[in-house]
Amino acid sequence: MINERDIALSTNWISEGQDSGPKMLDDLRNLGVKKLELSYKLGGKLLDETLAEIDGKGMEAVSVHDICPKPDRSVCPKNPMLSSTDRGERKAAVEFARKTVDVAVASGAKAVVLHLGQVEMASGSMALLEHSGNWRDFNRYLARMHEERNRNRTPYFRAVLESLRELSDYAGSRNVSLGLENRYWIEEIPIHGEFGEIFGKIDASNMGYWHDTTHAQAVECLGGKKQEDYLRDYSGKLLGFHLSDLLGSACPAGAGEGPDRDWLGRYLRFEIDHHAPGTGCVDFAMIKKYVKDQTILVFELYKSVTPEKMAAGRDYFCKI
Repeated sequence: MINERDIALSTNWISEGQDSGPKMLDDLRNLGVKKLELSYKLGGKLLDETLAEIDGKGMEAVSVHDICPKPDRSVCPKNPMLSSTDRGERKAAVEFARKTVDVAVASGAKAVVLHLGQVEMASGSMALLEHSGNWRDFNRYLARMHEERNRNRTPYFRAVLESLRELSDYAGSRNVSLGLENRYWIEEIPIHGEFGEIFGKIDASNMGYWHDTTHAQAVECLGGKKQEDYLRDYSGKLLGFHLSDLLGSACPAGAGEGPDRDWLGRYLRFEIDHHAPGTGCVDFAMIKKYVKDQTILVFELYKSVTPEKMAAGRDYFCKI
């Protein structure tokens, strides 16, 4: 039986605009939140105060999302990628991830969630809207994207493996696990089968699978692998969940002429993902079948989700 105390909340939901770690923690505690994921939006004074106060507030960090601390954008305008074929960029990404592991150690969190990067491609997911007029054109463009991804992926996937070998050793020596997260876009790494490749090539007991319910549902809605395929195939490596809902039904059709243009546009603008459980189309009864006693559960919600909807979503997930 899952209860509210088992569910952590990502600080993504509340950290923007905050200038006080103690106040942020008090606000969360007043909502019944006792466990946290320290997000990639935390940095500077806010992170330092959070780390100093979290134990005294009777709260617990269960995971940290790379990159944390948030980089200084005057020095690092964009996040470097663990998949980069540029050696300097890849090394910078590894160093940022090591610092995230250090934050996990400092906070007592046992896991770091990683985004692994992407395959560089001429085509891209943002162009899907241009091909929403009919299913044939839409599926043809998707197939072309997958073909280009397969042609281009080798050097980027090799860079990911090199980065993970370095990071798994560093994290393992500090008793921190690495959660490899499933992603939202076709060009991102890993897609479904690549998790198996990574786990087959890197024998690291501290490296596991991190399942984001919204990302998986979006992939399924656009004709990719089903959400449960990920969970069934990688349940043995499952480390934790990012729990949220995807608004709408499974890629609604526009009058039988292809994906609904409005729904797809909102998908591409990040307007329908990371809502409170119970407000969309994710099958959380199925999700709960894969939750074990040691599985880390984190609500990762957009800041637009109200406290009332967050609390209702938490109640819904516990009772379903």
